[in-house]
Amino acid sequence: MASFLRATANAWGLADALVHEPDLIILDEPTIGLDPHQLRSVRALIKELGRQHTVLLSTHILTEVEMTCSRVLILNQGRILAADRVEDLESRFSQDGRVVAEIDATPEAIRDAFRDLPEVASIEIQAAAGSFQRVAFTPRAGEDLRPLVFEQVRQHDWSLRELTRPRLSLEDIFIQLTQKKKGGDL
Repeated sequence: MASFLRATANAWGLADALVHEPDLIILDEPTIGLDPHQLRSVRALIKELGRQHTVLLSTHILTEVEMTCSRVLILNQGRILAADRVEDLESRFSQDGRVVAEIDATPEAIRDAFRDLPEVASIEIQAAAGSFQRVAFTPRAGEDLRPLVFEQVRQHDWSLRELTRPRLSLEDIFIQLTQKKKGGDL
């Protein structure tokens, strides 16, 4: 048995839907128009309901999906384009293991320090605030370059302001999957 609840329904509507202990609860845009306090309450409620019920959340607000759901189904024009856990989708569509660092050194010194390291396929350097450089490192064979970058910065006694592995949001993944290719095909 399934229960369906429109986001505009009040707490009584949700109580009515739950009174029969359904296996499946379908929530359609449940956070539309809510203030931040209400958003947090609804997220917590959805997670709690998910412990005892299957909760299907239909929404275009993908940040809510990231914060609430463990599995995602991306549909476009009636076709399933992806179905997986949120973290597995992020991993599958990530930017080939790139690492971004802000390093207080000259571009030439950074290039010299990383040029001959076999783990690094390429680097891109852009000026950042002050004397810092924003450096994007692309690894060979998908390695995590963060320990290597940290060690090089430490050995050269440079300051490090950021060291991250950028992650794609669910919105970025959705756009990649639903973007029309040349000729109009997906």
